[in-house]
Amino acid sequence: MSSGGLVGESLLHLLWLIYVHRSHGLWKDPSRSSWFAETVTELVRTGQLPSKAISTKGFARIQNIVNTDGKFELSIYRHVVVLGPSAQTFLHFIPAHVIDGNNLQCDPLPPPNSQSRYDDDFFRGAEDAFATSVHRRRSAAQTQRLLERLIPDPAFRRQLQVDRRLHQHCAPH
Repeated sequence: MSSGGLVGESLLHLLWLIYVHRSHGLWKDPSRSSWFAETVTELVRTGQLPSKAISTKGFARIQNIVNTDGKFELSIYRHVVVLGPSAQTFLHFIPAHVIDGNNLQCDPLPPPNSQSRYDDDFFRGAEDAFATSVHRRRSAAQTQRLLERLIPDPAFRRQLQVDRRLHQHCAPH
């Protein structure tokens, strides 16, 4: 999936942002921050810090994974989607071709190795809760029990039922 170069750099940048997003609280602790500052100062003083981060062995390993394994790339994009609203700004890192073709809100970026696909075959034979024929088959008592399970608050449930009846009577026929 990744063709190296720009995609790899973009993905590495995204990984860095995810790390900062997920661990920033860890480094706000004064004792950890001072330990980190002391460690970096000592490494610079003794000349043990590489001149560039990209010259380290660890960076080369990560870059190799990013540039050669499309599954790794997709797993990072899935991670961003799962992070939800707190990582909204990271969504622009996901290429359009990765998201195109999937219009499910329940799983906007399903894994490529998923056991099933959410297609017509997957839903064949399943009851459509919103189909009118289903509502006609269900008794009023069954419908009421279903509503009670779905909406436990009786006041809110009554309000929704009243609003629905008003909408049905006011809707143009």
